[in-house]
Amino acid sequence: HADFESALRASNERMGISKAPIYFLHSPMHLFRSVEFWVEAAASCKRKGLLDALGLSNCSADEVRRAVAAGEKFGIPVIVSQVHFSLLDYNSPALQEMQQCCDELGVSIIAYNSLGQGLLTDNMDEVKFS
Repeated sequence: HADFESALRASNERMGISKAPIYFLHSPMHLFRSVEFWVEAAASCKRKGLLDALGLSNCSADEVRRAVAAGEKFGIPVIVSQVHFSLLDYNSPALQEMQQCCDELGVSIIAYNSLGQGLLTDNMDEVKFS
């Protein structure tokens, strides 16, 4: 948990704040610890007055469920999930499951890549596409 706290303190210092309103776990599936481990670390920092809430990025619906359950257990709200969200994948089963999961748990969704990396614009040419 010390690495999480150190990173959070450094972020807060760079922003000139003592408490972050939200802190995102980015791609926890790439880390070598469970999402529950990182939620517990965030809760410890919340108790120290370093942050208010936790956000997730690039998590599966299962990881969101697990993070929310851990947040309830350890005392930190998980309030938002940042997901790849565009018309290119809107009807994908994974995105539909994520929307349903977040709706059920009261977790907001923040979209990224909403223009499909430019594929949904008329601004793509052969040079930009390659």
